Amino acid sequence: MAIEIQAGNRLETLAERLADEIRRNPLDPFEPERIVVPHPTLGRWLVLALAKELGIAANISIELPAQFAWSIMHDALGTLSKDTPFAPDRLRWRIYDQVASLDGPGTAPVRNYLSDGDPRKRFELADRLARVYDRCLLYRPEWIREWERGTTPHWQAQLWRRLMEGTTEPSHWVAAIDAFRAASGSFDEVGIWPRRASIFGVAALSPSYLDLLRQAGEHVDVHLYLLSPCREYWSDIAPGRVIQRRADPVDPALQYRTEGNELLSAWGKLGRDMQALLADAELATGTPEERYDEPDPGTALGAVQRDILDLRLATEARTERGMPTDDSIQIHVCHSAMREAEVLHDRLLGLFDARPDIQPADVLVLTPNIVDYAPAIEAVFAAADVIPFNIARPRASATRAVQAFLDLLALPDSRYGAEAVVAPLESRAVREKFRIAERQLSTLREWVHEAGIRWGIDADHRAAEGLPGFAGHAWRQGIDRLLLGYAMDGETAMFDDVAPYSTDSAGFSGDYELLGRFVDYCESAIELRKLKDDARSAADWAESLHAVVERFFATNWENAGETATVTRLIEDVAAECEVDTPVPFGVLRDVLGRAATGLSRPAARLADGVTVVSLGIGQAFPAKVVCALGMNDRLFPRRPSPSSFDLVDVDDERTGDRNSRDEDRFAFLEALLAARRCFLVSYTGRNVRDDKPMPPSVVVDELRDYLQRRFDGGFDTAHPLQPFSRRYYEAGSNLWSYSASMLDAARTLAGHADKETDTRARERFTVPFDPTVAPQGRPDASLRCASGRLGLVPSRLTSRDAGRGRPQGSPQRDSFDGGEVDLRRLIAFFGNPTRAFLRDRLGVRLEVDEIALAEDEPFELDGLARWALKTEVYEHGGDGDFVEGIKRLVVARGRLPTGGPGEVVYEDVDADVRSFRQALERYGQALKADPKDLELDIGGYRLVGEVENVAAVDDGKRHELLRWRIGTIRPQDRFGAWLELLAWVAQEEVEAEAHLVCLAPGGVDRTVFEAPAPGEAHEHLERWLDAWWRGTGALLPFAPGASMEYAKGFAKSRDHDSAWNAACGQWHGERAFDGLQNPYVALAYDGENPFDEDRFAELAETLLLPLLEAER
Repeated sequence: MAIEIQAGNRLETLAERLADEIRRNPLDPFEPERIVVPHPTLGRWLVLALAKELGIAANISIELPAQFAWSIMHDALGTLSKDTPFAPDRLRWRIYDQVASLDGPGTAPVRNYLSDGDPRKRFELADRLARVYDRCLLYRPEWIREWERGTTPHWQAQLWRRLMEGTTEPSHWVAAIDAFRAASGSFDEVGIWPRRASIFGVAALSPSYLDLLRQAGEHVDVHLYLLSPCREYWSDIAPGRVIQRRADPVDPALQYRTEGNELLSAWGKLGRDMQALLADAELATGTPEERYDEPDPGTALGAVQRDILDLRLATEARTERGMPTDDSIQIHVCHSAMREAEVLHDRLLGLFDARPDIQPADVLVLTPNIVDYAPAIEAVFAAADVIPFNIARPRASATRAVQAFLDLLALPDSRYGAEAVVAPLESRAVREKFRIAERQLSTLREWVHEAGIRWGIDADHRAAEGLPGFAGHAWRQGIDRLLLGYAMDGETAMFDDVAPYSTDSAGFSGDYELLGRFVDYCESAIELRKLKDDARSAADWAESLHAVVERFFATNWENAGETATVTRLIEDVAAECEVDTPVPFGVLRDVLGRAATGLSRPAARLADGVTVVSLGIGQAFPAKVVCALGMNDRLFPRRPSPSSFDLVDVDDERTGDRNSRDEDRFAFLEALLAARRCFLVSYTGRNVRDDKPMPPSVVVDELRDYLQRRFDGGFDTAHPLQPFSRRYYEAGSNLWSYSASMLDAARTLAGHADKETDTRARERFTVPFDPTVAPQGRPDASLRCASGRLGLVPSRLTSRDAGRGRPQGSPQRDSFDGGEVDLRRLIAFFGNPTRAFLRDRLGVRLEVDEIALAEDEPFELDGLARWALKTEVYEHGGDGDFVEGIKRLVVARGRLPTGGPGEVVYEDVDADVRSFRQALERYGQALKADPKDLELDIGGYRLVGEVENVAAVDDGKRHELLRWRIGTIRPQDRFGAWLELLAWVAQEEVEAEAHLVCLAPGGVDRTVFEAPAPGEAHEHLERWLDAWWRGTGALLPFAPGASMEYAKGFAKSRDHDSAWNAACGQWHGERAFDGLQNPYVALAYDGENPFDEDRFAELAETLLLPLLEAER
């Protein structure tokens, strides 16, 4: 028997060598071929590679290193358990049972930490200690032997000896290896040993593992297939910063290190340590066989890989083989995970189009944050439905049922916040158990919000939480309001100081069966509160939690799979706990949460689409295109926090010690070496809110620095915030997009949607992809930059010197369809023209239908809540018989803060409303008047609608129009009063005034507009209608606040520049709710300069100067 080592810089070459070995020395057909890999994904790729080489790959056992080693010792010794009881997830329970009773010298820090009796702190310590002991077993086996001999006095050794009490057979890693070594001379050679074992692509093995391989190699043919990035000797290289830090200040030669290739020295420590351990262990029975493949010298990617292979510095390689940049290495800077996914999709389509030999199965996508990036990739790729893809999800909590289960278990020890109680209903299994449809969730949220539910079960629950025991804004009171709404009618009805809330009042039909099912769910969730203070054995907890699953989760065939995942989670955790110590509920909940969110090791599906997996050791396999997404700062490489009681951390670092930062760096090196045609990196490098730069992962900075020293030119591509930015279609841009919908949006926003048919645009920019047919028609540079032909760059509509007629380039009058224009729609349009355009023309709606439920009772009222309270007091205050009951009603509805603050708020609101009523008393005739019909022909427009609150005064010689609201006078309020006045005067041909009366935070505010002559009113109104018509086909250079600021400044000073500066200040201001603070405006303009200054000024002057002249 022998141990053979074969090294190479490409995994596919190592796979060919493994296939040759299997072909030359076939095993018995009934004996499995045992292959050890670092991750199941690499194992699956290897099986496919072997099948390609051998024609068929059958009876192959893919194992992980720990699984293989334990099974070898288990089969040889016959006394080992199937699974080691000293695995961290099992050992922590035994530590939990023992650690609280530690006593003796050196245990004071532990006893002080646990002195408060918090079981969750106790378990957290036990969990950390279990992982410390696991590291000691693997990397400090001599310590374990010393501890068990009783020669070490510290408390960690004392605790270990207590854990070992009653253990007679080898049960942990060190004891098993010692027993294996002791019995190696007496093993039966027949039947217990596999003929061959292959260790493939494993980048790091502990010294004790190599010792086991040496002993097993006496009975088994062991073949190590190692990925070696460099064919030179590179075990003594180190990063430049390390060389400087370790150099002796007197004689640097004493600590001489060579840097070699910068990337290999920065990222390859794990591989260097593995080489050093193999050399020290002298495992190989002969000289290791090496075979290195030359990378493609004609690409930047191949040049970087060749530099690593030859151990060359960037400056050396540049001197000898300088070459320009190309797209074989790409670094993309985006604003979010979603934008990274969109950029990835377009770039892959570009690669498929330019290189027909690349197919989706040739693409590997890696990300260190699969939890956040998997949903983004799935959303983008599934919506386009062009590129097939497979995502290896590594967490059980990715299923809605598991997340709902964890949310339910979080309730007993929570405040029972409104959002927390409703959240589990996001799971289909929970909804269907209570017969609640997904479309009904928004209805339930509306009910909870309007019923005033914020947090807490009832007054007793709040008192138990150490807070004042009041019932307002709690679930019991809210449920009572909902149920009373079914039993009682009337907006002002009350019962025992409870104000009913009718589900009809929310704008929904009263679905009281739904209400009954929702109340059933709420009562079940409240019942979970009883679990809070329980402490039971693991077996008893398993029984209780199975009952919870039965109560909350549907088990029909559509939900059986997800519900079974919850059940397995419970059973797995219960099986880990082998002690009879009662476990508090809080500890059990934390353990279940960790078990659900902890990393598993699923194997990704290969060969039928783009593969998306986590970025980690052993995850990268050879692919024509390798993409690394989410390479963000502080996320990669990992930065674990050291523990003061972790003896391995305190000890001097040894060769082969595990370090998560080194593992992540080597994983990135593996990804770079796995790419054959293209290596694409992306990260979130711009803040989505303020566009400020954000740093990438340090490995991206190191790659970027290397590329700058190595090549002429850069590899970075900065992307805009929005996928429909015109930059994707402008001439000379290095950006492009294959999305027809984004093209349509970009062209429409530019005001040129009518310049080319959508069909021609889609033919030009969309690539239908068929995996079996080479795609054609990728937009080359001439097409991607064809903004001139596509009309994406809008021409200027007019100059400011062109007068105040219709701007050039606007829709012609005869292009209007001749339909009716509703006055209310016209007024609403000028409240936010950008929003109106995106909604009506593009169908974009940014409002969230589902309400985000608040979980704190109001201690003070914000502007919106105060406005709502004033409105409610005003509406009910008109009933003279109910004036005294208004306060009681608003308190019962939860509109006021509790206690004294609520009294103060109500007094202020009541005083403001009374003054507002007094101000409106002089308009009694207008308030009582019926709405007046409006039907008016102006040019080619027909304006229709109603004008409310109109009264004839001065013996009918003059008309007064009243427009009122509770709130500050806004520009759009002025527009509304002015347009109603113009329309009324144009139709009735009378003298008139429009009075705008508002209840602002500082008191009553009013303004009056004098109507122009009927002829002038026609002209003014026609200009507003012309602007409206232009704004239905393109973005209108008009914003209520900014345009009004410009008009005021210009009317006052007649200075265009100062007026423009005032408008810009309003546009960019923190309270610019119709400027960049508005989500529709921010979406449409993408941070770019929004308006042509001349067009903006011309429109503001045309529309608003007459309004300001008429205002007094």
